[in-house]
Amino acid sequence: MNKRQLGLTVAVIAGLVIAFFIGFYVRLARLFNPRTISPTVVTISSPSSSSTTCDVDKHGVYLDPSAGDQIEWNSASGKTYWVRFNPLTSPVTNYTPESPIRPQQDTVVVNGSSGPLHVLADPSHGPTNVVDYYLYDIYDPATNQDVPCKNARDRDTGVIIKR
Repeated sequence: MNKRQLGLTVAVIAGLVIAFFIGFYVRLARLFNPRTISPTVVTISSPSSSSTTCDVDKHGVYLDPSAGDQIEWNSASGKTYWVRFNPLTSPVTNYTPESPIRPQQDTVVVNGSSGPLHVLADPSHGPTNVVDYYLYDIYDPATNQDVPCKNARDRDTGVIIKR
């Protein structure tokens, strides 16, 4: 082996060692200094204060719990709403209603804002790197506590969670 080959081999090994330590440092820094997480905000609105219908600005929100994603519901008018995962008013075939919110909450109270909420897909559902879909109804308790102002079947209202 001549000097040129030896020098090149040492340079490659040194580069690999440096790359390893940089990757290790970045991963370690992420563990002790988690990034600032901005929750995905879903805004609930209704045409008027006496309306029996409401809508959301985002349909089918995609979240990744391994990235620390959070969700937050806001009321455009400041009204109180309930976001209810279970039970759904109109059941969907081959779907078991459940909440992705952790700690477990079947109903999220949105009193102006729900605040940021953590999501976590249940690992008992199967392998990772798959997607779960969680449907929810929205209620306006001031108008009607028994009938949702937005049904889970209306325009694909749900939360998509990647595991």
